[in-house]
Amino acid sequence: MRGFLIISAATLAISLIVMNTRRPAPVEACSPAPPSSHEPYLRTDLVALVDVIAAGGAENAAPTLTPTPAPAVDTPTAAATPTGSRRFRIELPAATATPTATLPPSAASTPYWPLALDGRGATLRIAETYAGAADGELRVDDAWRAQFERDLREYFEGPYRSSCQPGGPPRYTVDGQYLVFVSTDNRLGTHTVVRYRVVDGEVVLNDPAFPPWEWGYLQVGTAAYRRFFAGIEYRDVEGATEPLVLITAARVPLENVLHLALAVRNGVILPPETGSAGLTSRR
Repeated sequence: MRGFLIISAATLAISLIVMNTRRPAPVEACSPAPPSSHEPYLRTDLVALVDVIAAGGAENAAPTLTPTPAPAVDTPTAAATPTGSRRFRIELPAATATPTATLPPSAASTPYWPLALDGRGATLRIAETYAGAADGELRVDDAWRAQFERDLREYFEGPYRSSCQPGGPPRYTVDGQYLVFVSTDNRLGTHTVVRYRVVDGEVVLNDPAFPPWEWGYLQVGTAAYRRFFAGIEYRDVEGATEPLVLITAARVPLENVLHLALAVRNGVILPPETGSAGLTSRR
């Protein structure tokens, strides 16, 4: 019985050590619901039409994660011998990691793969400026991409797999044209707040001719919809505290989106959360 108790205690000690060497997965919340389309217009420094002249590739420049072996544990034997207690070493298994490739091979060649690095971080040539000041070329999303690369390493190679995929900067297509809303801060540097693909003077929203990551998202108050998008396909947003609609058309005129964005920035329209239903008188 004594030997049984010693073995049980040793087993319990090993179990506790193994448990303590595993990194606990944090409590997480996945991406929140997209905000009203008014919000990005209010917190950007630059609104411009741009042409993409360069964009990031598929390589992840962040260092790969090296598994850290768990320490060896000295544990007493179950019974004593005439020469005293013998001790033996139990080598706990080293932590394992997924392959160092950023993306699974099957996903790396899939253009719709949401964690692809292609197109993230871009050099933009200013074609026309609508708000703010910029000319020539503009580099965006470098700091955000670097953070995304580190997040991907942790997601694929870290000691646990998060239930939420990491989020990164939007993807750009070289030679594509975009309406961009850009801001600058200490954390992400010069970065894209929102961008819309523009083709033939129209903003791409749900056009099946383009991959889903090129689609825009346009949610507005009902009054703003009537003023700027009347007659365009939409659906009501269920559960919203204010009347909101989501534009579901394949494309909408660039002019309409610009008029909405500039009206919000100039105070002609307030976000629906203010209780104005999206409209206010000009002062």
